[in-house]
Parts: sequence; C-alpha cells; structure tokens
Amino acid sequence: FCLPLVLIEESRGQGGASLLILTALAAAGGLRAARSRWPARAAASLGLVLGLGLVAILVGSVLPPVSLLRHDVTSAVDWLGRWHKKGYEYYSGILMQAGQWGGQRLTYGQTREYAIDKAKTGLMKYVSFIKSRAITMVKQPKITPRTEIYGDATTVTQKAIEIIKENLGSSFFLFIHYWDTHFPYNSPAHAAEKVGKMDKVAREKLSQVHDETKRKRLKLLGGVDRVIDMYDGSIGLVDREIGKLVEVLTDCGILDDSLIIVTADHGESLSEHGIYFDHHGLYDETIHIPLIFSYAGLPQDKEIKGLVQHPDLIPTILEIIGVKGGGDYDGQSLFPLIYRNEQIHSSIYAEETHSEKKQMVATPKYKYIRALSEKDAMCQYCHIIHGGVEELYDLEKDPGETVNVVAEHPDEVEQLKSILDQRITDCERSRERLKLRGRIRALKRESRI
Repeated sequence: FCLPLVLIEESRGQGGASLLILTALAAAGGLRAARSRWPARAAASLGLVLGLGLVAILVGSVLPPVSLLRHDVTSAVDWLGRWHKKGYEYYSGILMQAGQWGGQRLTYGQTREYAIDKAKTGLMKYVSFIKSRAITMVKQPKITPRTEIYGDATTVTQKAIEIIKENLGSSFFLFIHYWDTHFPYNSPAHAAEKVGKMDKVAREKLSQVHDETKRKRLKLLGGVDRVIDMYDGSIGLVDREIGKLVEVLTDCGILDDSLIIVTADHGESLSEHGIYFDHHGLYDETIHIPLIFSYAGLPQDKEIKGLVQHPDLIPTILEIIGVKGGGDYDGQSLFPLIYRNEQIHSSIYAEETHSEKKQMVATPKYKYIRALSEKDAMCQYCHIIHGGVEELYDLEKDPGETVNVVAEHPDEVEQLKSILDQRITDCERSRERLKLRGRIRALKRESRI
C-alpha cells in the first residue's frame, strides 16, 4: 500500500501498534510517497521521516476530551480500559455517555454489558496466567496468545471499519490498538506449523536466555530463531490490516480529509542486551519506535532527523487541526522540526520502574542510563543486571549500545547527570501543578470556591 504519511523512523522492534485516525477536521494539499522501512507494506513508500526517541505515553488517553470540546465523535478499539477509556463515547464497541472529566457514566444495560465483557476478559487473563505458570509442572502446556484475550488484528480492524462507516459525515477521533506483536506473537503463517526438534545451534541459543520461564516457553515454540520469524509474521499481519483501513478510508472518500498517525508504545528486544522477546530496558530496541503521520496538509517526500517524544504528539495534532490554547502540555509541536528542520529537543528522557528501576537521558551523541542502587538495577525477569548500574553509550560510534564507556567519559557523565536531575525536577513540579489543578476543580464542583 502507498500511504500519504509521515514516518518517524522505525525501531528494531515493534510493540503494541497503535493507529489513531482523526478525520474531516481539515484538509488541503497532499502528501506523496517517500521511502521508509516500516511496516513492510503499509509504509513501503511514505512521506515525512523523523528520527525518534521517546517515552511511552500514548496520545489516545489524552486527546479525546479535546475532541469532545469540538463535538467530534470519539471511539477506541482497545482492551486497556483502566488507562485509556477516559473521554471516549465508544470504547471497544461499548457505547458510553460522556460524563465529567476523568470518568464515564453508563446506562444500566450498558453497565451490565460492560461488566460481562470485563468479567470474560478477566477470566481469560487468569486462565492465561495459570497456563503460563503451569509450564514448570506439565510437559506440553498450551501458550495462549494475548490476541485470544484481546482480539487479533483482523477482529480489531473489522470493528474499526464498522466505527468508521457508522460515522461517515461526522468529524471523529478513532484510537486503534493492535496486540499481535506482543509475545508469543500472533503469526497466522506459523500457527498451523508443527514445532520440530531443535538442532544443536538452536539449543545453544536457547541456553543463553536468562529468564527460566521465558526459556521454557521458547522451547515449546521451537526456539529463538523460529520465534523471531513469528515476530516478523505478526508485523506482516498488522501491516496488512492497516492497509485494509487505508483502503476503507479511500473507498469512503475521506482519506484526504483524514490525519492518520501510526505509532507504538514500545519496541521489542529479540535477544539484544540479553533481553529476549520483551520490552524492558531503556535501550533503543525498546524506546526507538515508529511514528508515522499521514495528512494532506503536511510537506511531501520529506525526511527529517531529530529527537522527538510521545508528549510532542498532542500539541502537534492540535496545531494541525487548528485548535489553539488546548492546554498546558509537557510536549512541543513538531512544526518547527517538520517545516524548518529546527530541533525542538536537545535531549530526551525516559525511565523504567517495572522489571528494573532505571532512568535515562539521551542526546544525539550520548545515552546515559543509571539506577540508584544494585537492587534497582537488577532485572526482576532475568535476575541479572543488564548493562550495569551506571551506563554510558557513544551513539555515534556504538549505535547498538554494546560498549559501556561510563568510566572513560567522566565529564560527559556529570553533564548528563545534571540534565537528568533537572528533567526529574521538572516532572515533579509538573505533577504537583496537576495535583493542585485537580484539587481546585474538585473544590469548584463542590461550590467551595
């Protein structure tokens, strides 16, 4: 498929793919094709390319209330309700009534339907959890793909197409989330294959996997190389489904009036840094992900390099659709970068607090990663410390982040520490401002001020 898009360079791994469509909000001009590397077909020839580094904050959970102020229709096909459902009128096919900011109110019938759906999903999650833990107790357990719980790409696309066709003639925001590129990866081409015995090379690769549970699951799936093939197959599936959505927008005559954004919340490590088929760690395999814009009013055939983060998406979208004064956001509009090649960030920031507790700051030259203790640095999955308690990588000489040069560059380390500390301070101040605003809103609702 040839999409008129903006591509912000791909990661080496693709996590949960997210597709956001805002349509009939504005239109003029046209984007044509430029070269790209991700996905294989849907982005085979795209428009605007930006080098990207980011933290994982999805725009889908924040933008809908802005759209509601414009009286647009807001819909989502996704199964992460606890994080993303705020602000949507339709969430995974369930009709919602927009309540006050921060919540939803449902009718009795809708509440009952929603409760049944959540109960089914919760039960399947529990069954999947028990099955995964049963690997150590039984010889050949079934590995349940996440798509059996959340719906595979074809199911998600079909629901999205229904929503698009139901809202023709209206302005709408649609958030679509594909799960197929999460381990154990939904690859139809491999699903029917019989898993054969591994040879000596395959067994040696498998022995290098630190996570015992993951190692046993990989053995059941046929080894490291076959799972990499499954991952590629899942990307191909999502790619084809995105192509179907573009075809529908074209057939409905609204492609030129639509802003399409393809992105992800994380990438995927396929063995790099001793991390197998997961997305923990602050290396580029996880935090350097695709970001693609398609909009008729953006420049054509333009490739751009620069540091960008997820919070930059919201102010960029608002500027594209002409909404002014949308709010106080941490990100910045990408327009200076897109139109004038002016860099909007000298550094980017990310942190991880799930499998390990680390913080990161990166410039075009260096990436600095730190944990505050060996305990914080210890990976709870692999039971090792990936990289070190303190890490520095020369991204120009070592883009794969394989050689830790923290001891060789003390001046650069101190400078990056200072930038990192300041960024953390800024985030804490921003959080306190949000808390204060929330308290003020609550007092106003109670007519106390």
